Amino acid sequence: MAPAAKKQKVDNPPKSPIVFQSPGLKPDVSLKVFDVEFHVHSILLKLHSAFFRKFLDSPDKTVSPSTVNNDSASGTTPPGASAFGLSLVSVEFKYKWATKVDENEVEKWHLVEDNSKNEPFNLESFKGDKKTEGATFEKLLCAIYVLPYRIENAKVLTSLAEIADYYRALPIVSRTLSYALHDSQDFIRSIKCDPRTVFEAAAKLRHKVLFKDALVWVVGNWRYPAFKELSDRKLRQVARCAYGEIATKVANSSSSIFIGFTAVDEIWSESFRNSICEPQETWSMIREYFLYQEQINFPSFFRRIFERDDLPLDVSMSDLNIPGLLRNNLVLDRSPRSPGESDEEDEEYFLCGEIEDEDLPWDLEEVDW
Repeated sequence: MAPAAKKQKVDNPPKSPIVFQSPGLKPDVSLKVFDVEFHVHSILLKLHSAFFRKFLDSPDKTVSPSTVNNDSASGTTPPGASAFGLSLVSVEFKYKWATKVDENEVEKWHLVEDNSKNEPFNLESFKGDKKTEGATFEKLLCAIYVLPYRIENAKVLTSLAEIADYYRALPIVSRTLSYALHDSQDFIRSIKCDPRTVFEAAAKLRHKVLFKDALVWVVGNWRYPAFKELSDRKLRQVARCAYGEIATKVANSSSSIFIGFTAVDEIWSESFRNSICEPQETWSMIREYFLYQEQINFPSFFRRIFERDDLPLDVSMSDLNIPGLLRNNLVLDRSPRSPGESDEEDEEYFLCGEIEDEDLPWDLEEVDW
């Protein structure tokens, strides 16, 4: 008896395509992002992406349908349409697009019609992470189809904003981002670690709530505010104004403290100072806090005043405006945060930064950008 034939080992078996469903419609577009193939609908691409609305049916594109299984059965390859081989399923596509890596910037890529006119595709020269790029593009498609997706970190948000910008699909990503953020609390809690990146991406996406939350962190660190490192001049100006408002509140509250607290009994005043100040802090240092702001932790300083019961006569918390300084304006972050708490990670942060809708750095009436 002849020995049983051994199964051939396939080192890199083709991946099954990711098919996006839409009731009553068949996918008519194949988009190959590196080694991941997406089957989608041209009507939705055109509806939510100005890029595809303009280029899918542009005069220089080939739009005649190609039947994958018929070509396979005949043993021939569709002419000018084989950068990635044949699909695993029998589907007729009106449009077939593939990945082309930029010749001069090997970490950048874009989609082009999959035919010989666009060769070489230069896939082997790509220096980025193909898996990450495919996952980001899938999030873009999820936004277009209004399907759930998550934001894992600031880098993912930035990549999604950039790819949405390139394919001119920023509005649909902006509208669906609220649902994604609701299910991305790990990312929300991490904004503090890289607020500038999130602030810039939120501005590009024109997502009001995320922009305001990122602003809180960009201006929140009293000693070392992150906004000073912003590269965008307009965003830097917006953040500087928000920080200036906090500084004005700090100055007004400090003035009330100096006037009201130093005028009382000397023994009480010294006892009060010892209870709210660090050992190296003195009243003279606090009076000149603009010169000593790197030595004084004002969020913690005001927190200790707020928690002390025996304020001097004729001095009230409302006079000091301390509750306003210690307010937490974060909306997306559901974790408990107390600005100035000595045992909290937010000890050196004010979380009261804010901006009015009318001061946002984009046109609120614009629906397509």
